[in-house]
Amino acid sequence: SRRRHTRFRNVTGVQTCALPIYIGEVVVAITSGTVRCAMPRYAQRHLAANATISTLLRDRTQHVLGVYARVLRGGELRAGMPFRLEKDSCARSYYSLPSYANPHAPPTQRGALGDRLFRVTHIREESPDTTSMEMVPEQGPLLPFLPGQHVILQIPDLPQLSRPYSLSSGIDESVYRISVRHRQGENTRFTGRLVRAAAGNQLRVRGPRGGFFVDPDDDTPLILASAGIGITPFLSMLRSCATRRPMRGIHLFHCTPDSGPFTFEGDLRTALQALPQLNIDIHSKGPRGDEPRLRFHQSRLDGQTLLRSPLIG
Repeated sequence: SRRRHTRFRNVTGVQTCALPIYIGEVVVAITSGTVRCAMPRYAQRHLAANATISTLLRDRTQHVLGVYARVLRGGELRAGMPFRLEKDSCARSYYSLPSYANPHAPPTQRGALGDRLFRVTHIREESPDTTSMEMVPEQGPLLPFLPGQHVILQIPDLPQLSRPYSLSSGIDESVYRISVRHRQGENTRFTGRLVRAAAGNQLRVRGPRGGFFVDPDDDTPLILASAGIGITPFLSMLRSCATRRPMRGIHLFHCTPDSGPFTFEGDLRTALQALPQLNIDIHSKGPRGDEPRLRFHQSRLDGQTLLRSPLIG
């Protein structure tokens, strides 16, 4: 339809590029596809909100709802501006796995996408609306991944459906761990089935994938900002830093609608014990007393708050 074409016409054609794209005076580099995003469904200029558009786009583009880009040269952007691709800029897939994820592996194994059956080994109810599950491959070892990457899950008897989930386990752990948010009583074909999985059930896993990650062996300070279930890739980063770079400076800002204990609070308290340079600021609807390196705010998170982090400057 005209609506779908207008809403996404500027995304097709650059969704797998990794080298510079020129838009007027601006130069950006597409680093990864956006596999989960609520933004397309919101009202845009001349377009009403459409709650179904994200699902339609996801199913017809193999989970590419848009792109993430790194700004190489800043400037002003306006809707409708033409863009130019650098020659051969689409030669590299954004799903390539950097070699330092497993520096001792043969070159032919680096970047392997993986497509194997896994067995669920453990399920944990994080909260009434969030379930975590751990899984291991039925055959062979876990493929290496970088903290922040995701996998694509399929339920074997629903091969036409798949969903991406960030890995929340550390890179040195012997399992893949994902966390699923669901509504109580939800009975959708995929999420409803997934959260009812039991230990021993099989899932098909593709990946790990994605260009959103950090180098686990780097000492560069990290400033992380998340909301709700969006914290899961950062849990992987915290777990990985605890084993690789425990003295790395990290400042996490997290937003939660809960006024009391919140989902994954236990994980964050464990991270505080393992990472002496970690500081956490929680923004929620209700007040709570501050603790060492764990501060609570009854306010919204904004850009100015992020800029006041001691790790900046």
